[in-house]
Amino acid sequence: MTALRREGEWPGRVILRWLFMRGELRPWDDDADAAVLRVGYATDGFVDQCIRTALTAAPIVRSPVVSDDDAGRWETRGFRPELELMVMESSLATTSDVDPDPLIHRGGIDGLRDVDNAAFEKPWRVSQLGLEDAMAATPFADTLAITREGEITAFAIVGADRHGVAYLQRIATAPQWRGQGFGSHLIEAAHSWAVAKGCERLLLNVRPDAKNVIDLYLAHHFEPHDLSLRVFRRDNLED
Repeated sequence: MTALRREGEWPGRVILRWLFMRGELRPWDDDADAAVLRVGYATDGFVDQCIRTALTAAPIVRSPVVSDDDAGRWETRGFRPELELMVMESSLATTSDVDPDPLIHRGGIDGLRDVDNAAFEKPWRVSQLGLEDAMAATPFADTLAITREGEITAFAIVGADRHGVAYLQRIATAPQWRGQGFGSHLIEAAHSWAVAKGCERLLLNVRPDAKNVIDLYLAHHFEPHDLSLRVFRRDNLED
């Protein structure tokens, strides 16, 4: 295979192309000490070359979040399971007793990264590009944010496909504002947003060891789904 055509420079978003095939890597978080690599439909040779390119950019390369059906592409190339996520689902026919916070507003992703970085520890926080990808993951997407004292204190990213399924892609509350019920308000706002889009189901993923968060979702009529998701990892020291 000839050299890949490369667009962009690390630690920004880098697009890799050859013929009809496309790969993409970006920093996992703002420290840029790990990359996440996405590769669409491609030959084995193209996938291998994308992995080699990613391993020269960052000491750690992670897969995107994948189901068991897609795990083989990574496991056969020396990646090992690192992170596990459980999927939960809510029927949008279910009503709630919680009214969304009246100060929730829609907007872009400006100002969300600081909240996300404060709310999560590595490796669960994402980069600004990761937030952009969450917005771009579905044909329809929006951000919902709660502000207090002129600052964003909590936010959610919601999306919907064209088949009646909505997704709570990301939700976070700044640590100093926890305990105010902002998570519940955002979940209900996401519910209302999805209903307005004509969706019938709302899906999310969550760490299986995050008991308090899971209990919150259960209280909002989410139920565990049979599907589980994982992130795979490979270190360049393994080469």
